[in-house]
Amino acid sequence: MEVHERKIVDGSVGAFDTPLIHEDFKGLEAYIERHNQYSTWEAHLRKAYLDGKTYGQESVEANLFGNTQERRRFLKKIAIQVPFEPLLWFLYHYVFRLGFLEGRPGLIASQIRRHYISHVRAKMYELRQSEK
Repeated sequence: MEVHERKIVDGSVGAFDTPLIHEDFKGLEAYIERHNQYSTWEAHLRKAYLDGKTYGQESVEANLFGNTQERRRFLKKIAIQVPFEPLLWFLYHYVFRLGFLEGRPGLIASQIRRHYISHVRAKMYELRQSEK
């Protein structure tokens, strides 16, 4: 279940003249249900990485000074090993990405992201326990 992976293009790319608007009217319940599946996938991916394997597709190398995707992969490899990662994600979305300017919706969205990461970590714990 590879989700939200980045495309690596060999060649030129174009650009849209107008914004691409994604309007998902399924509601919060559908969003949370979908992210429950994503958190399971992410837990397996992270566990494989921490067990000495790879983190996702090999085509994106972790590099702090590389392109956007390489930098993202580098930071993610560090973040998954920090015990307070859910708090970091909350602060990133609420403070650094200015979620607080959106009022209650920004707070809720930031909290949902924090919970998502907490679920990933809980599922990783469950995976490790099932191996014992």
